[in-house]
Amino acid sequence: MKYPLALTLMLIAFASTAQKAVKLSQSKSGNTIILKEGKRVVYSLTGSTTKKVGILNSINASSLVIGDEEFQISNIAKFGRRSRGNSFWSIALPILGVGVIGSTIQNANYDPCPSCTQVESSGSGNTALGVGLGLGIIGVGIITVVRNQPKDLENGWTLEVINK
Repeated sequence: MKYPLALTLMLIAFASTAQKAVKLSQSKSGNTIILKEGKRVVYSLTGSTTKKVGILNSINASSLVIGDEEFQISNIAKFGRRSRGNSFWSIALPILGVGVIGSTIQNANYDPCPSCTQVESSGSGNTALGVGLGLGIIGVGIITVVRNQPKDLENGWTLEVINK
């Protein structure tokens, strides 16, 4: 009977320890981003223009450990999430979207039988669908880039440590 009681006490103690997380909030729109330990992040320090990428290893009340380095929260100028493959998708999706639009417009001008006199539908609905699909793919590529940019903590965004 001792073991179930000890197990229950350990579970209660484990559940009561809250995991820390970083909450980024935009003051104008109210948008929030929550980043937990183990997430890949991009950041730059005050007075530096270079962006660095690393894994958020530890979160304390006044500092963050990214990779092997510890930074005071007050020294971080820009901070945000950085998904893997962001560079690939930010290039590949706009190129794919332009390709879809180009091939749709090229197929709309193609006449398989120029000497035929029979009048048929020009397929303009397919052209509009193809162009719309291409623009949508380009839009997803742009959104991918914007979402993975570091948020400016000096202008409009705030960073706070919360219990998650």
